[in-house]
Amino acid sequence: DTIEGNWPKMYAYAQKIDKNGNIAWSDAVAIDTAENMPLAFFNPSQASDADGGFFVGWKAFPVYALNQSCYVQHINSAGEAQWTQNGVIASDSVQFSHNDPKLTYLSQNDELFLFWTVNRDINAGDNHTAIFGQKFSNTGQKLWTNQGTIFDGWYNTYDTANMVLGISP
Repeated sequence: DTIEGNWPKMYAYAQKIDKNGNIAWSDAVAIDTAENMPLAFFNPSQASDADGGFFVGWKAFPVYALNQSCYVQHINSAGEAQWTQNGVIASDSVQFSHNDPKLTYLSQNDELFLFWTVNRDINAGDNHTAIFGQKFSNTGQKLWTNQGTIFDGWYNTYDTANMVLGISP
């Protein structure tokens, strides 16, 4: 959901709706209120926290950056953001755009993972894609390197990385 109109004032909010279609939280909870994205790039991924809340991952432009990065936030069952305002950035690297955020939460181990693709144009029209990931603690701390971990790359076609992540264009 968005509260304000057009770029740069496009903010992402969440609201819980019960099984009968009733709004459950008195106020929508802010996911990202930094002036960093047109919502066309938001591309959220969600995972239940197994306790009535959820995790959400998305992509946006870090403030004053040229490339998009991926973020993650934990919203509890009461509609309260649990981590830093506007989410935790998954990677400190801003050299290339980070795309297609996908969350996985393993409740039996209390483990949250965010995976994303990184695209780079090596030579004009010769794009390469890699798959990166980050593991987060239940308090939103990055548990792998600050830049995330590369799992596989650099594919010479975007479609190959999408098949590995199960992403549909």
